[in-house]
Amino acid sequence: MSHDVIVVGGGAIGLAIARSLAVEHSVLLVERDQPGRQASWAAAGMLCPHSEAEKDDSMLRFGLDSLAMYPEFVRELEHETGIDVQYRRDGVLVLASANEEFAELRRRALWQNQAGLDARLLNADEVARLEPELTLRIQGALFYPGDHQIHPRRLLEALDTSCKRRGVDRADRSAVDEVLVAGGRVRGVRVGTAEIRGRAVVVAAGAWAGRITGLTPPTGIKPMKGQILSLQMPGPEFRHIVRWKNLYLVPRNDDRLVVGATDEDCGFDRSLTAAGIGGLLTGAQQMSRAVGSYPILETWTGLRPLIPGGLPVIGSAGVDGLFYALGHYRNGILLTPATAGIVRASVAGGRLPAYAEALSPMSLAESVSLGNI
Repeated sequence: MSHDVIVVGGGAIGLAIARSLAVEHSVLLVERDQPGRQASWAAAGMLCPHSEAEKDDSMLRFGLDSLAMYPEFVRELEHETGIDVQYRRDGVLVLASANEEFAELRRRALWQNQAGLDARLLNADEVARLEPELTLRIQGALFYPGDHQIHPRRLLEALDTSCKRRGVDRADRSAVDEVLVAGGRVRGVRVGTAEIRGRAVVVAAGAWAGRITGLTPPTGIKPMKGQILSLQMPGPEFRHIVRWKNLYLVPRNDDRLVVGATDEDCGFDRSLTAAGIGGLLTGAQQMSRAVGSYPILETWTGLRPLIPGGLPVIGSAGVDGLFYALGHYRNGILLTPATAGIVRASVAGGRLPAYAEALSPMSLAESVSLGNI
């Protein structure tokens, strides 16, 4: 059987791409495990382009564009599937516990406000009114009311259900070993000894894309392990996402509190460690002494896909019919709707947003050839 498009990878990105393309094409989704059980399953679900931004660049504009798509994206998914994905618009607090940290927040607020972002400096009393359970001694915070969150596992369930209803064919537990190319264009993929024919291939395989041969240009993608855990609050003790240094607390509708996350370069090792989980618990208790009494519900790891240089690579690659949607690192859930839109436009030969040029596989190939990565 041949399909118009083969999507390799069934995380949030791959599912959203397959769902989008299925409107006009026959689509086969090929996933090495079970769709939605890898990096996307492990995510905290933060939709935070404002508080993640280091400068006004293509990555910021990409994130803002994707966040702006979320209300309609969620509305369509919930209407189509009946699944509540728990989209919340509470905002994010970024804390400063030292004078130099608060000075950095002031600098961030200055350039972000000049760039048109809503970044509000708060003093310690204002923070205490928003989050009274915080016991960390702080100098102040930046509040980003425009940053949101979603429940990633519910999102994955909704995307999976939508794909089934739109007629996306599936090949689960099928690891793609090679993208097949002949005569300068894509012919399909190879899974073990089996060849699957397709007129176009979209590679959205996350960290595992580095194991697939036949990709042009190569991406240098690698996994970065994140350890993460959840606690049971006695009620809605926290109301916003709270960030301090490299830690974050994400409150859920069911009164779970997600605490994350480490960022470790250790290959495909997915083990939980005393240092990793212990460090998260210690940091969370520094933020709030109340956290120490919360029962631990779950601990887990995910492998974030990182490409050297830090930018994702999305769009038409170096072979006719080959497309990438790779390297979203810590922002895969945030960037899901905009990535699906870029890939759909790329497959159709349509117009792309201005920031997409910086994310093009051809830009990556040029950087590699110039030795910039």
